[in-house]
Amino acid sequence: MDRLVMRRGTPGRLAGAAGAWLLFFAGPAMADPVECLWNALPAEKREIVVASSEWEAFTNEDFERGRVACKLSDAEFGAVVGGTAGYASEMRGVRWFSTRGISQAQLEAAFEEVRPGVRAAMAIEVLDQRANALRPLIARFLARIGVGKDDEANGGGRAAVYYLAGRDMRLNYRVATVS
Repeated sequence: MDRLVMRRGTPGRLAGAAGAWLLFFAGPAMADPVECLWNALPAEKREIVVASSEWEAFTNEDFERGRVACKLSDAEFGAVVGGTAGYASEMRGVRWFSTRGISQAQLEAAFEEVRPGVRAAMAIEVLDQRANALRPLIARFLARIGVGKDDEANGGGRAAVYYLAGRDMRLNYRVATVS
């Protein structure tokens, strides 16, 4: 029987506000359980979440319907939720960049160039937000996709943070089907 396993770490039990925040992201049956749970959630509510980060748009019932549609056990669902939080953030960044004609393929290529430093920089910023550890990575990422200083100041920097943090989180919680 197939089961889902975490690629790195385990998310543990979600509780409190942080758990609620994570539970507000998620897709019908697809190869990737994260995309499945996300796509199983109501489209109009996904739109709200991507446009405004209003995670409260989703209800527990939305997630339960998604869990059932994707045929996820309770244990599997816990593993998928962490990745869906990242996916929602990633899609928020994708939306901003797409308005500038930048494709998802371009974003993914640029991400791969800075990926090794993203996790460490985010960990530093969690401890000290004044550290600006992500700034050099954001600059490299934006330069790679052709976003200039004007666009960086007008939302590009924020979109890069959404994309980089979201993609890293999604990949960190990526699940794989194994026998």
